[in-house]
Amino acid sequence: MRRFPTTWAGWLLIATAYFFVASPTHAHICSEDPPGSEEPVFPSWDFTQLYELHQQSRDIDSSDVLQTKLRYFVEFHTQIIHQRHLAYARLQAFDPGFIALYEDAVAWALTLCEPGGEKAYAEHLTYLTRPDEPSQRLAVSLKGLAASLDHPIALYDLALIDIENERGFVRRVGVFRLWIAANTGYLPAQEELADVYAEGLAVSRDPARAYYWYVRAQRNGASVFDRVQNLAADMLPEARAKADAWLLGSEVPSAR
Repeated sequence: MRRFPTTWAGWLLIATAYFFVASPTHAHICSEDPPGSEEPVFPSWDFTQLYELHQQSRDIDSSDVLQTKLRYFVEFHTQIIHQRHLAYARLQAFDPGFIALYEDAVAWALTLCEPGGEKAYAEHLTYLTRPDEPSQRLAVSLKGLAASLDHPIALYDLALIDIENERGFVRRVGVFRLWIAANTGYLPAQEELADVYAEGLAVSRDPARAYYWYVRAQRNGASVFDRVQNLAADMLPEARAKADAWLLGSEVPSAR
């Protein structure tokens, strides 16, 4: 990884950046409750396009592609969209087979919303093994959903990409993702976050935070004894005292 400068002022935007980057860039199925009866019914162009694809489907392969695309469409949008579209499809007397497929996709997507993102990540892995383009696109989207639900591996994978980004706020989001994953006890994230602080990767160098995360990683089974010892030898007394206070207490140092 490369070393990037950063400023304290940039961290004032960390919460905003997280919502725009750390979570998926779309409003996924877990985002909203269904609308009330006063909500208008409007179809979106991609919904009607999927119905046209259904009408053109004549074989099993086409049906499989349609199901994958429907699942991607459903996961990409909020619950409120699907309630409106189902109402529209019934009013317009869409083919019952298409409505059944759409309802199945909605039911599938809602199972992805369990806290921790385990189901979303498992489905990500399933679609990742399929070579077709719709499945690969859905796999990427599902990893983003899993990360938004705080799945540690998804967070870690996306963080490694973020901290190599040219934009400073994206790199800081990557550090925040690492912090969330590390705080769940995910060892690779703990070790990577310690490296980030020790070497000043994507953020300013912070020996106290580096030492804290190296020690937590070491307690978790990481082979980082030499890095812990070398860092301890070079730390200023106040930095070591700060790190020791974090380790002895219940406070986890913030992501900065």
